Amino acid sequence: MALGRRLSLRGLCVLLLGTVVGGQDLEVRLNDGTHHCEGRVEVRLQGEWGTVNDHNWSMEEAAVVCRQLGCGGAVDAPKGAKFGPGVGPIWFDYIYCKGPESAITECSYPTVKDHRPEGHSHDKDAGAVCSALEVRLKDGAHHCEGRVEVKHQGEWGTVDDLNWSMEEAAVVCRQLGCGGATDAPKRAHFGPGIGSIWFRYIYCKGPESAITECSYPPVKDHRPQGNSHDKDAGAVCSDLELRLKDGAHHCEGRLEVKHQGEWGTVNDLNWSIEEAAVVCRQLGCGGAVDAPKGAKFGPGIGPIWFHYIYCKGPESAITECSYPTVKDHRPEGHSHDKDAGAVCSVLEVRLKDGAHHCEGRVEVKYQGEWGTVNDHNWSLEAAAVVCRQLECGAAINASREAHFGPGIGPIWFQYIYCNGTESVLTECSYPTIKDHLAESLSHDGDAGAVCSDLEVRLKDGAHRCEGRVEVKHQGEWGTVNDHNWRLEEAQVVCRQLGCGAATDALRGAHFGPGIGPIWFRYTYCHGLESVLTACTYPVPKDYHPEGLSHDQDAGAVCSSLCEVKLKHNLHVLPHKARTLVPQPALTFLAREISWHQIMVAWEME
Repeated sequence: MALGRRLSLRGLCVLLLGTVVGGQDLEVRLNDGTHHCEGRVEVRLQGEWGTVNDHNWSMEEAAVVCRQLGCGGAVDAPKGAKFGPGVGPIWFDYIYCKGPESAITECSYPTVKDHRPEGHSHDKDAGAVCSALEVRLKDGAHHCEGRVEVKHQGEWGTVDDLNWSMEEAAVVCRQLGCGGATDAPKRAHFGPGIGSIWFRYIYCKGPESAITECSYPPVKDHRPQGNSHDKDAGAVCSDLELRLKDGAHHCEGRLEVKHQGEWGTVNDLNWSIEEAAVVCRQLGCGGAVDAPKGAKFGPGIGPIWFHYIYCKGPESAITECSYPTVKDHRPEGHSHDKDAGAVCSVLEVRLKDGAHHCEGRVEVKYQGEWGTVNDHNWSLEAAAVVCRQLECGAAINASREAHFGPGIGPIWFQYIYCNGTESVLTECSYPTIKDHLAESLSHDGDAGAVCSDLEVRLKDGAHRCEGRVEVKHQGEWGTVNDHNWRLEEAQVVCRQLGCGAATDALRGAHFGPGIGPIWFRYTYCHGLESVLTACTYPVPKDYHPEGLSHDQDAGAVCSSLCEVKLKHNLHVLPHKARTLVPQPALTFLAREISWHQIMVAWEME
């Protein structure tokens, strides 16, 4: 096509090169700060750097940016273009992070596109200030005790002991993987350090995982303010060993902790299944099935090291939980009559007596014996967790009443309640695991599950990243009806295929009608899911008999091509513009010229 012909706005497309949103991390940098770990947050997409709007911007989002850049903790999350307004696109309308994510692509955000046409301006560009702080303990008897030293801007310095306490020492010990703090010495107990005094004080609550999560004034050399190394802070840590004692096997019993070379116990104040779950995980004993209190496994002897422990449940070790100073609490009136315990179970799961390994009666191996699950409260959500645990894809049925035949042996679960998002059954809710046959339950109520691993593809488009959405179910390719089909659903398809961001969600069989079953009557996605099976949809089946037709097949266009506005100063290489340029040729061109120049035009009207 000659370049002199009229181009429609839909006909001018830009090849999206560089980092994609789906399947790969975006490049991130901090620009216009005093060093590479502070500045305006900029993201590279489609080969072009752009910014992030500061709507919802907080320390949680800044913390993820700092972590992604290897810049330590976030110390500030400035808004309002504190580091000056950026130029180019505003790629993110907002980002919402919980804080523990390792990259911003693990956070929640709407479709990544230039939000300037929606009225956003660079006056609200978000920024971050990070501090890549290394920590060590120096001049102690071993690496888990000594003077606290912090490496900042390539130089080791110390911490003044103003406000220094067991809470601050506990965070240092946790950050170093040295267990609990046993002492927080002050006044240069391990000798005065040399160089800068980076921290005038640190204030921690105690549960933080790193000192950069605590409160402190700007990190700088405080010697010019009169601080001296005679007040350098120190810490003494003790790596804690765990064991379960006096149970029927090594994965159940009274919880005991080895501290300062001596085994002691844990008081059962606040003791719950969350704390027991962390113990079981730390010991490699699977999920917690009970958190007994009141010295159920008999009273221990020796110190009571923990007054209480508070865990959220996902922690990998109890030293990551919250607890007061580790010391013998017997002098405070505590006794071994309240020693805490845990019962763990490494549960195997299988599907039995189905047509293949991804369907059948749900069976669980507990204490070396396979048993079943009663179908009381059994749902598609619970079946979905089983399918996920077995890597069998989505659940398409949650059968009840021994659909796959009655099992034999124990009925280990009286019921299971799952939200559907759990990764294994032991993360769901259920009563104590035991043989419920004695409670009048029978195998006539055994639960089952049918799973289907769904493949997805885009068909009959100009390239593999655009086309009619097709899903392979039960060995056969079918389509998706366009009822409720939007950019959010297309975004998930693009992400699942590693094709970047969705730029269009087409309806009405735009890429031609498909053939075969219509497996999905509709899908509903938030847009943040990683695969289509993580969205909401009715049971996959052929919806042809219900009156649906392929005239309403859904389609998607992902960011290998993107629509742009026609500009007066359009830069096109005339000798390289074609109606259709093969992808390998465009990839080659991407190495030779900027993405602004790689524009492919064709007539759509």
